[in-house]
Amino acid sequence: AGVPQYALDNNFSELMRLDPEIFEGVDNGELGSQTVFSDKVDAYTGCDESDVTCLSDALTDFNTFYFGLTNEEKAEIGLEVFYPVAVQLNSEPLLDDYISSVGATLSAEEAGYLSDFVEAYLPKTIANPFEGVSGTVDAHLEEFRFDIEVQDTYIYSDELTIVSGASFRRDVVDSDHYFDGKLFNNTSRLFGSVTWKPSGNFNYHLGGMIEKEDFSNSVFSPRAAVNYKISPSESIRYVYSESVRSPDFFEQFADWTSVVEDSSIALPNGNTYFQVGRGPGELDHQKIRSNEIGYYGRLNDYALELDVRIFYEEERDVLYQSLTVDGFSADTDNTIEHTGIEWQIESRPLSDTLLRMTAAYVDVETSRENNGAKLRIYSKETASLTWMQGWGNKLSSTLNYFVAKDLDQLTPTADKLQTERLDGRISKGLAFSSMDADIYLNFQHDISSDAYLWNTHYYTDSTRLVLGAVLSF
Repeated sequence: AGVPQYALDNNFSELMRLDPEIFEGVDNGELGSQTVFSDKVDAYTGCDESDVTCLSDALTDFNTFYFGLTNEEKAEIGLEVFYPVAVQLNSEPLLDDYISSVGATLSAEEAGYLSDFVEAYLPKTIANPFEGVSGTVDAHLEEFRFDIEVQDTYIYSDELTIVSGASFRRDVVDSDHYFDGKLFNNTSRLFGSVTWKPSGNFNYHLGGMIEKEDFSNSVFSPRAAVNYKISPSESIRYVYSESVRSPDFFEQFADWTSVVEDSSIALPNGNTYFQVGRGPGELDHQKIRSNEIGYYGRLNDYALELDVRIFYEEERDVLYQSLTVDGFSADTDNTIEHTGIEWQIESRPLSDTLLRMTAAYVDVETSRENNGAKLRIYSKETASLTWMQGWGNKLSSTLNYFVAKDLDQLTPTADKLQTERLDGRISKGLAFSSMDADIYLNFQHDISSDAYLWNTHYYTDSTRLVLGAVLSF
């Protein structure tokens, strides 16, 4: 609702794409032309119709201000703001002056489009191009994925195991709103690994995967690891791996358009919003390289397990994409480095009881200062406590406490966010003749009052419930 008619006019969509500020203007705050212009107009409209002195003084003040502006300052006001005022003042010369002033600030191509706009719309017999239009936009989206995988495990001996396989995946999306139709992508993979245990203490692993997609080059992702047993219940490891992340359909091939149906007024020259978000169609894979040193220990006498990893991960060619149609863009000229430590402690004091604690400290460095929205999702310190309990008769529950400190690495320390939340689940299993069913209730409760990432991302209710069912046959 409230989209101006001109923004849906096919005849002027190109002008809007070239320079939407011709219509919208530029509001530079209290000292900006648009703001002061609006104040002068408010002073005039605030006069009583019978108060001739007030009207005369306000109009004189308005004219003195307006005709003292440069062409560039007049252009800052914007047609959308200026046009209704000129109509209200019944001043065609004022409107002609504004159009002439705006045209003087434009390129020849933009001035030509503006001339067409003036000729089509500004006579009073034509519908007001700045009238708000409301209607319906169909944002329907369907996604499908089909997978098939074949894997073979060959145990040559107690010391040597070989795993190999292949897979094929087909992704399909269908949406006129986001993609202007249906898109397909096929992904083929070949993978394999070798595990060698030359002695009782050492374990070596070497693996890799080749992947080819319809819209990307072939990539190879290797992995190598060595594991050393300190004792029957303790080990240390080193792992090196490389992987990739492929751009998704929207990042690569977005054709994001808004077509207004069932509009509140007649639209003479089209019903498609002028701004369109289009993906570049030539993005490459994001590369990820990881090194980690880890320790695993199990204390059987206390039913405890401990897993700790120290890691360094590098993401190259990281994709950033804005998710607003008025500034739609994507780039991959980014590198992010993660250095940190993670650990997990797990205990099973009873056969149906599991207690778990996880925590992490992660430091993030980027190739560019204020490196986009990516940094908003990182927290230096995170931790969680989990209690999972089986109650018998297929009844179980899970309770989880989660905290993330110093969330959003783009804000000053004093303004960083903290997320603190309780999650829970109660599940009951049911059995039928040839089917199994599971009925569950999930809940989330916010303990902290900070927003989720951006300051505008708040839940209306601090407690959310989800009731669901799963049927297996």
